[in-house]
Amino acid sequence: MNFILKKFWAPWCKPCLTLSPILESSLKNFNNIIFESVNIDLDPNQAFDLDIKSIPTLVFIKDGKPIDRLIGVHSKEEIEEFFYKNI
Repeated sequence: MNFILKKFWAPWCKPCLTLSPILESSLKNFNNIIFESVNIDLDPNQAFDLDIKSIPTLVFIKDGKPIDRLIGVHSKEEIEEFFYKNI
């Protein structure tokens, strides 16, 4: 089964830039996660539809429905724990 992970971010957001390499490293271990990066400046509708209030926010989607989210910068271990909890 595939899962979608959407990262909501913006280029002016320093925490978003800090999260990116940590997230990329974590995703290498999870082939069943489809990753989508959503720049809220370019696609504000997606952020609005998922009620994103702060960035960076990771939203886990299963069967087309959001099932969990992680807000802010987290360690690789915390991100991978988030993945394991939801897959």
